[in-house]
Amino acid sequence: MQARPRPISRGVLLAACLIVKDGAGTLARCLDSVAGFVDEIVVYDTGSTDGTQQLAGDLGARVVDGYWDDDFARARNDALAAVTADWVLSIDADECASGVPAALRALLAGLAASVVAVERHDVLPGATGSYRFRTPRLFRRAGAVWTGRVHESVEVTDPSGLPGTLVSCSPDILRLAHDGYADPAEALAKARRNAELGLAEVNELRADPGTPPDRLARALVDLGRSLVAADEPATAVHAFDAVRMLVSGGTLWARATDHLARLALQAGRFDAASELSGELRAHGTDPQYCDWLLAQALAQNGSPEHAARLLAEITALVDPGGHVLELGQVAEFRALALALAGDQPAAARAMLAAMTNYGRVGERAALALSWWPGGTDELIAEARRIGGPHTDEAVAALVQVAAQPV
Repeated sequence: MQARPRPISRGVLLAACLIVKDGAGTLARCLDSVAGFVDEIVVYDTGSTDGTQQLAGDLGARVVDGYWDDDFARARNDALAAVTADWVLSIDADECASGVPAALRALLAGLAASVVAVERHDVLPGATGSYRFRTPRLFRRAGAVWTGRVHESVEVTDPSGLPGTLVSCSPDILRLAHDGYADPAEALAKARRNAELGLAEVNELRADPGTPPDRLARALVDLGRSLVAADEPATAVHAFDAVRMLVSGGTLWARATDHLARLALQAGRFDAASELSGELRAHGTDPQYCDWLLAQALAQNGSPEHAARLLAEITALVDPGGHVLELGQVAEFRALALALAGDQPAAARAMLAAMTNYGRVGERAALALSWWPGGTDELIAEARRIGGPHTDEAVAALVQVAAQPV
């Protein structure tokens, strides 16, 4: 039974549009976050059994009873067909919006462009941190169509049939936060599902002789990403190698090469990782990101001093896919490189910087204490001298570790 629709006002400017299955655990949080921004909410349900449809209707959404056929783009296009607003914010149930609704509405009301890139902040599982990137999630409904069975993307054409123009929105006006990867078990299940769908899409594209190389390369990059997340690195390597055979240079080539470098680091193939970082540098990838890859290889391949020097110069970390990565991992890895180089007091200070500035605490307090030549009180004083938003948390961790019996 379709839930009670939300009344629609005349001149609807902005709609939130979702596809959902069994999202009752996070849907209320999501819809509450967009309530001040949008005039209507459309929820396309693909077969929930947890009461998602009723909940969405109670929260004011128009619910479309849909179906699932292993095709995200098809589902999003069906959801889009139910939208009446001029602009669409595509959001998932495990995301939340924040910003200034009045500023967003003023922006859209006077905007000539047809697509807006919005900043999304992803929280990763465990202690691996998070990253930020811009994604085209806000777009004009007219001329919009989703493509891609998985890792789908929206394409918007203007009335003349030309691709829509893209602008960026300040995160102060609108940003999205995503924590769908926070549960490792759930993240693994999603990755395995996406890998299956991605392989099916790649096979379909390969079977069509008219498929443009860039279209197949994009699908292969997405398949490789899913395989990495699904803990199938060997198969992911084949996907990324195939990308490098299809395209030479450009963003897709760089993304595939970056993933190959990271997989080489994980496999202990440090010479290969160094070579791949050099290829990325030669093709124009951000030098600091190339230094990050190279430093990881050097630290574990007999040159930790060189690695520590490279890491000390990194002030920003942006990968070839445009993801802005947290610098906490750089500070932490520099601590490990300094320890490998035999400079343990410097290693302890670098680890304190990772703890106090970036909240990378966990078991790191024990490492800092093991490297510090003085006592706990002296190390706590050093932590307070370095300072940072997480200083109290770091100090508490040091006190707790010091109090444990040897």
